[in-house]
Amino acid sequence: MVRTSSPHSRVHVVLVPGFAGFDALGQLEYYAGVTPQFAAWKLAGGQPREHVVLHYFDNFPTAAVATRATRLRAYLAKRIARGEFLPGDSLALVGHSTGGLDIRYLLWELALSPDKSYPADGMTVPAKTILESLSRVVFLSVPQ
Repeated sequence: MVRTSSPHSRVHVVLVPGFAGFDALGQLEYYAGVTPQFAAWKLAGGQPREHVVLHYFDNFPTAAVATRATRLRAYLAKRIARGEFLPGDSLALVGHSTGGLDIRYLLWELALSPDKSYPADGMTVPAKTILESLSRVVFLSVPQ
């Protein structure tokens, strides 16, 4: 797989919802207020924040953890294959409730078979590539 480097490394913060979670359902937002708070934080200055990108992962709200983790892996692999996540970029996965269980299952699966590759947009993305992109995992109210 050939990937090009980003001129400025970015941090991609991926929010992973829990059971019955969704990005938005009509006017009801799972992460209500996060986008404006994130925008305010980026404008507040201090450290360089222009290279931080927020992503909302939309999963099956009531599926099993293994199914949801597989979808999360496919989501990450697709963004790597498309060049949205580049070498030098880092991923921060933030799991709320059972979204944290999805992340934990994903990490276990990737670490178990780091040489395995997954199809994504006509390419393959090695588990090792996904693992090496991860810099942070944050659990919020996760039933561990």
